[in-house]
Amino acid sequence: MTNSIIHQYLEPVIEKLVENMENLYLQTFSNQDIEISKFFHSINEITNELARDATTVLLERKDYDLCKNGQLQREGYTLKDYRSRTLTTTYGAVTFMRSYWLDSETKESFIPLDTLFLIPKRKRFDVGIRSDLAQKATMLGSYNKVAQECDFGISPTSIRNFVLEIHDELESREIDFVEKTENCPKTIYVEADEDHIKVRGGKSKFLKLVYVHEGYEEDSSGRRKLRNPWFIAGLYPGRANERLWQKVSNYITTRYGNDVTVIYSSDGGRWLQAGLDWLPNCTQVLDLFHAAQACSKITKGVDNLEWTEDKNPALLCALHGDLTGFQAIVDQSLSREDISDKQKKMIKEQALYIEEHLENLKPYDLGVTPGDSTEGHVSHCLSARCSSRPMTWSQKGIDALIMVRMMCYNGVDILDFRRKELVNTRKKLRNDRLIKLDRRKLKKYKSQNTKYHEALQVKVSTDNPRLQTLIHNI
Repeated sequence: MTNSIIHQYLEPVIEKLVENMENLYLQTFSNQDIEISKFFHSINEITNELARDATTVLLERKDYDLCKNGQLQREGYTLKDYRSRTLTTTYGAVTFMRSYWLDSETKESFIPLDTLFLIPKRKRFDVGIRSDLAQKATMLGSYNKVAQECDFGISPTSIRNFVLEIHDELESREIDFVEKTENCPKTIYVEADEDHIKVRGGKSKFLKLVYVHEGYEEDSSGRRKLRNPWFIAGLYPGRANERLWQKVSNYITTRYGNDVTVIYSSDGGRWLQAGLDWLPNCTQVLDLFHAAQACSKITKGVDNLEWTEDKNPALLCALHGDLTGFQAIVDQSLSREDISDKQKKMIKEQALYIEEHLENLKPYDLGVTPGDSTEGHVSHCLSARCSSRPMTWSQKGIDALIMVRMMCYNGVDILDFRRKELVNTRKKLRNDRLIKLDRRKLKKYKSQNTKYHEALQVKVSTDNPRLQTLIHNI
């Protein structure tokens, strides 16, 4: 029965599809030199038109089914009007009519089709389009660039609002995407660094990146890659830095438990030192890039220093814990005749930096850590989208964009998550409506009960005072 009804409503749509396909075939048959890409484009247009027409027919048919049995009238709703709605989908703009109802008691509007399919108010775009454009804007390019590449009209501000929308939904749910590892490794690695971005007002701020992984492995091309990484990033200014490390700690505890050993690599900055209070069983390691950078500044311009294994001699001394040899190189650099006071100050600062973190370089000599890749990941995860070109950000905008970007790096299917959230929202709306209906019935019942009670009181009031008292007590 249902199939015959659907076939009846879709029959004009199918006839139109057949007609369009026949016309396309005749065009291609008469033109022997047609380009294959043009043929594909024509097929795509025909199928998109079919999808739009079928969607319109089925939605309007569903609206009719929702309203035809009189259930809404029995629940106290009055049909007010039929209104048109247009939604932009992945296959173009779909326009359909649906019924508009009013609650006879509260005068609140109710659109059954919108409630059933969770069609959002005052939004022109389907959740699939909104999620797709937001991910493109965070992963591939600027808001303006993504807007220009769209076949339909949309502003960069709208795409930015899509990103903010996803951020609000994800912010309190990050940990929900974490799954506990069955074969939990004994050692995991935490690496952290920052990028420098411009915020409104001309100020420069840290954009912080922390990622947790289970070590390195080689891909098919022989390059190293992280094993099971998880990325967390954002501004987290001031005291909010604790919230960043709390997120990292919650992730480690949820996925690996409290017994895992953490090798923590960083450049030793102030905001990075706060991580030591949150990471369990932690061994701190100085980022090898910053260590090499400091040693290069110390030995720059110094003659007669032998390089071993293509490494800086000062760095080799530091890695092997040879403080005497390291200080001798520093003294040799400071004793140059042509050195300026500014250079002396810089060399002393770099030497102090290495000496303060000498203990944190021992894990390299002991083979505890395989190294790090913080600079490369800062470049790919943060700089490529946020600072490689002149850009100025608001705190809300950069936090939203980076969270969505990191969720994409973490392999989270954002569209699937949002669809599940919509289903939960529909259940809540349905329960709220049922509760409201039950309250209305209860109110009506009480009203009717009071009416009968008062009528009965009047009838017996003069006949039997004791019976009147009994009814009142009931």
